[in-house]
Amino acid sequence: MLAYIFTFGAFRSVQWASTGNLSYSDIAPEQLARFSALYYILWQLAVALSVGLAAALLSLLAGSGHASVNDFRILFVIEGLITLCALSAYLRLTPQDGAHVSGHAAHINAE
Repeated sequence: MLAYIFTFGAFRSVQWASTGNLSYSDIAPEQLARFSALYYILWQLAVALSVGLAAALLSLLAGSGHASVNDFRILFVIEGLITLCALSAYLRLTPQDGAHVSGHAAHINAE
């Protein structure tokens, strides 16, 4: 179980770091402070909405009683399907996306 938690955490950390860096890729230096504040606010809002949605779904699944193990299983499958929706955005990325962040912008522009 510890190996699973460590591996899952490592993959999530890489995903969050890469998408976070990519979100800053097209921001001009003079807009960085405002964008950073907005990004943090939107990130926290998304987390709050996600927790609220999960709690509402669990409450709906449990009905008037206590949530069972099966209710949690269904909830985790639904959450996984929602997370997979991000693939549609990831599949549209091109090699040029994020080139400014990686330092490869000059190499891509030269080609």
